[in-house]
Amino acid sequence: MSSIMKLLELQKRKSEGIDEIHPLKAQPFERQREALLRIEQQVRDLVGLDPLFPRNVEDNAMDLKVLLYKRFFLLGWMLKASPEEYERMRIVNQLLFDKMAQLKEAVGRTCRRLHDMPKDDFVDDIEVCGNLFYSYNDEQSVLPMECDDEYGSDYKLMMSVNDAIQHRRGMFGSKGVEYYYRYDQEDTFYELDNGESWGHKFGPAPHFEGICVCHTASAFVEQFKYPIFDLLRMNDFWTEIHVVFQNFDYIKKHMDL
Repeated sequence: MSSIMKLLELQKRKSEGIDEIHPLKAQPFERQREALLRIEQQVRDLVGLDPLFPRNVEDNAMDLKVLLYKRFFLLGWMLKASPEEYERMRIVNQLLFDKMAQLKEAVGRTCRRLHDMPKDDFVDDIEVCGNLFYSYNDEQSVLPMECDDEYGSDYKLMMSVNDAIQHRRGMFGSKGVEYYYRYDQEDTFYELDNGESWGHKFGPAPHFEGICVCHTASAFVEQFKYPIFDLLRMNDFWTEIHVVFQNFDYIKKHMDL
């Protein structure tokens, strides 16, 4: 099956999955919780019980994406935004804002050093990529909360599986929030955090009013489909800078010599 056909099939199955669970949106919390536990058991049936080494993620990627997508929406409907959750959001959001600001500064320094580097006949262009991502490495990568038992989710396994799926996304760290630059244009990037909250990406409910949600926090939820519950428990963020030296060549150029 081609990549486009796989994508279309995934979108179709996700849509069917949401149609399947949508009646639960107006149901009591306990009914939603029961459905959540059933979905997570289906994930366990596919990958096993060990968060450090989930099995067969590659072979079951589409099924897992659909199940995690259903979990994403269920947990969104279940969110109570308790004082504990509100405070944890404030802390995580500030950390992500600060880490991204540090990453941008570091990328800028890297670009300036590259610009001052002696010219190289091999190098036609240089691409610099700053990447911030969540990484599940062990049980310490998930920070517990007092309300964990109330929701009943197996956060460690679910976040590990999602992390394993994100690892499949492509080249050097593209499972995270990225900023690409040409080495000679590092000061031209668009500033995504301009004082306006990205909290609207969390959905219509104003669970975190008063917190100016940064773009990076919203990206983990909107783009990578970690439920807010998982975002609040993330405890292992990595930042990396990748430099790619590029050389371009064409057969026709040599034929015209």
